[in-house]
Amino acid sequence: MNKIEKYLTSVDKRQKYLIYLLIFGSIFYIFFQMMMPLKQNIDTLQSQIKELQVKLSNNSLGKLKRQKNLKKKELFLLETEKEKQKEDINHLIAKLYQLKYAFYDKKEWAKSIDDILRYSLVRNLKIEYLKSFDAKDMVSSGLLKQKGTLEISGSGNYTDIVSFVSYIDNLNALLQFENMQIKLADHGLKFKLIIDMYGIGL
Repeated sequence: MNKIEKYLTSVDKRQKYLIYLLIFGSIFYIFFQMMMPLKQNIDTLQSQIKELQVKLSNNSLGKLKRQKNLKKKELFLLETEKEKQKEDINHLIAKLYQLKYAFYDKKEWAKSIDDILRYSLVRNLKIEYLKSFDAKDMVSSGLLKQKGTLEISGSGNYTDIVSFVSYIDNLNALLQFENMQIKLADHGLKFKLIIDMYGIGL
């Protein structure tokens, strides 16, 4: 897990999003591919067992009993396999929850905002305003859900602004720059950043 986490923190953000999507997409694909046929087989076997029970009074009891016992055995094996696959899937999901930064945490988000403000002071940037709001009314599809948006406006010199943007981009969070503007001002440059915060939603 440590190697995975080190790799995830070193790759590009877009690659990181793609990795998370591939992992979760694979798990859900495997889940449906395995569980749905098993459920259909179980339903079919249960129906066959009921039919055999009805025929017991009109046919050879010995033969039908053997068929019934065989079907029950098959049903038991399928149910056992189904339970094992459920356990495997739950184990995989538990492992995914151990991946850092994959799931949205309001406390971590607040800490990230605090870190951003502190770094703006280090780079001598003048922050005009910083707005953070949830993405409750925004529609998200797929496993990756938009959780919030951060808007920052300020001014400073070009080198400090670039360093500031790079710092935010390398935060341990699933972030994406939605919009970035840099304009000439009377004293240096003005900038405006709109950053979306994401988290995986199962």
